[in-house]
Amino acid sequence: MSTTQNQASQAQSKLTAAVNGEKSISVFFTPREQKPVCNEACSGCYYFANYTPGQSAISAVEVPAVLRALSEAGFSNQFLMTSELLLAPNWRDLMKLAGYDYINTNGRIIARRGIPLLEEIAEAGVRQLVITANLPPYNEELNLTRPEIVQGAFDVINQYNGANPNSAFVTVATVILTSRNYDAVPALCADVKELYRANKVRFIAYIPLTGGVPSLAASREQLAVAGEQITAMRDFYDPAELYVARGGTIGSQGLSSAKRSSFCPAGETLFAVRSMDEGSPVSPCIYIPSVNVGSVVDGRVILDEQLQLAFRETKQRAIDQGYCPAFALAGGLVK
Repeated sequence: MSTTQNQASQAQSKLTAAVNGEKSISVFFTPREQKPVCNEACSGCYYFANYTPGQSAISAVEVPAVLRALSEAGFSNQFLMTSELLLAPNWRDLMKLAGYDYINTNGRIIARRGIPLLEEIAEAGVRQLVITANLPPYNEELNLTRPEIVQGAFDVINQYNGANPNSAFVTVATVILTSRNYDAVPALCADVKELYRANKVRFIAYIPLTGGVPSLAASREQLAVAGEQITAMRDFYDPAELYVARGGTIGSQGLSSAKRSSFCPAGETLFAVRSMDEGSPVSPCIYIPSVNVGSVVDGRVILDEQLQLAFRETKQRAIDQGYCPAFALAGGLVK
C-alpha cells in the first residue's frame, strides 16, 4: 500500500469511527407502492433531509433490511421518515426495529378508523401521538389535512384516553408558523389547549422545500418575534396543563451559547438515507440536504470527508445568522 493510500485509509478509518459513535440516521421511505413517494406530496414538510425528485425511494418492505444494516454500521438512533407510517403494511415491525414509542401522523387514518386503531397502536407500545395541527384561520395557506379531520382525530384520542386512563396517550400538536401567523403564538396555544386538549404544543417554522411557497416562509425578524412569544407562553402555562416547545426550525436566535453550539446535529450526529444505491436496500446513500455525503456498503459507513466538512461550514454560517440550517438552505439564504 502506498503512503497516499495508507493516509487515505487512516483518514477513512477515523471518519468511520467518529460516525459510529452515538449517531442517528433518518430513513425516508414510501409506505405504500401506489402512493407518492416520501414527502413528494408534502411541500411544506419540515424534516431536514427533504425528498428530492428523481431519487428512488426505499419501500416499506425494504426498510427492515436497511435498519439492520445501519444498526450494524453503528447508527444507534434511527428515525422513520415517511408520509404516513400507519399506512405501511409492516408498521408494527418498523416501529419495533426503530425502538419507537411514538407516531407522527396527520390524523386522517385515526379519525377514519377510530378506537380500534388506537387499541392496536397502544398494543404496539406507542405512548405518544404527534399530529400536525390545522387551526383556522392561522394555517389556511398551507396544504394541510382538513381542520375537521384533525379535530376528529384529537376527539377520538381524547375519547380513548378518557376510557383507558392506564394506557392514555400523550398528545402533541405540531403547529407550523409562517409569515402570516408568526405573531399568533398565544392564540394558537389557546386553541391547542381548548380545541384539541393536547398535552403539548410544538412550534416549527415553515420551510419552502421543493414545490413550496417562499412567501410563506417567515423572515428572521418574524421568527425572532415567534421565539419571544413561545418563551412567554412557556412561562405562562403550567407544563402539566400545556407544555409549550420550540422546534429547531424556529432558528437559533435568542438561544444561549451552549444551546447554539449543539443546535443542529445534521451532518455530525444526524444523517439521512433518502435513496437506494443501484436498487440495493442494504446499500443506501447517506444524505444531508442536497448533498450525497456517502453510503453504507456491506455494513460499513463510507463518507466523503470534504463534502461533510463543506456542509458543516455552511451549516455554521446559517446558525451564526440566527437560522435553522434547513430553513436557510431551502430559502437560499446561506452562501
